[in-house]
Amino acid sequence: MIASDAGHLDCAVAYWGGGLPPFAAPKNGHKVRVICNLSSGGTNPDVIRRLLKTDRVEVRQLDTLHAKVFVSPDAAIVGSANASVNAIGRVGDSEKLIEAGCRLANPSVVQAWFDDLWSQCKKKITETDLQKAPRVPAFKPPAVSILDIEPPEEGYLVCWWSHEGAPHKLHKRPDIDVKDLMIKVGRYTEKELVGEIEPVHGRDRELLLEGKYLLWITPKRKSRKAKLHGWVRLGGIIPNILEQNGKIKDGVLQHGAEAPPFDIKLPPFPEAFDKVIAEKRFRNIAGADPTPDEWYTEYQDQTKEFWRAIVEEARRIAARDAQPQRQKPKTGRAKG
Repeated sequence: MIASDAGHLDCAVAYWGGGLPPFAAPKNGHKVRVICNLSSGGTNPDVIRRLLKTDRVEVRQLDTLHAKVFVSPDAAIVGSANASVNAIGRVGDSEKLIEAGCRLANPSVVQAWFDDLWSQCKKKITETDLQKAPRVPAFKPPAVSILDIEPPEEGYLVCWWSHEGAPHKLHKRPDIDVKDLMIKVGRYTEKELVGEIEPVHGRDRELLLEGKYLLWITPKRKSRKAKLHGWVRLGGIIPNILEQNGKIKDGVLQHGAEAPPFDIKLPPFPEAFDKVIAEKRFRNIAGADPTPDEWYTEYQDQTKEFWRAIVEEARRIAARDAQPQRQKPKTGRAKG
């Protein structure tokens, strides 16, 4: 963060994507001016649309921009990082890209450069511009198989995804900036934000630590099977953030994992998962029984055993598939 308490923040950053960074939410009267490049396909138009709707933020675009410059009355940063989660990262996130930059304590030269550039960008961005802006696929790290990793001793958290149960809503507190939370998880409405916060019960708070990975599955109770849903990464517990059935509860923030532990779609994990989750000893994880409030604590030992079984089964499948296939003997009469 380089913006001063009394000043402004100017950003000449070519590409914006992957969720809004914290400086996109002005506080204490800050003004933000942004110059981006909409025409090259590296900017997410949804992010720019959100910026345009933010108070005290003005956005213009320049087709030839490739700079990554941030300047305030206190300092300037000139570097390689675009304004995206992949480049800047979230708090506590070790999986961002490696970037470099230089902080200048005297920003006067950089400020003059920005002001001159700003004067060249006189046309404001319209909704038509955003709709015409090209998109490029988001950066994806190389696929990793479960065979390429060694899961932690405690395994990964597992919970089943369901729309059942009493709905919860945000309990707004004066000391929590809801906009900051939306920016942190890359969501644009309070309804979307609520979907990224799960209630926390009792002893579970000791297991729901920031940075941990959780695998969501969709239960199929009648068949004792379950469907893989996807990974999320926990972003920390927020006290008294949810309201459910008239009660105020703590919630754990979760968001999509850009670089999950491994790819759940990559063989042999799907086959290993289907076989192990159908075993009677893991029926609680599959959602066969009513869910206790302290889900993660209650099934902690079973979760460890579940991941050990998954790894063993995945290795067995890989060994099976590595065996040369026997060719069936040909039948029929010989010609001659």
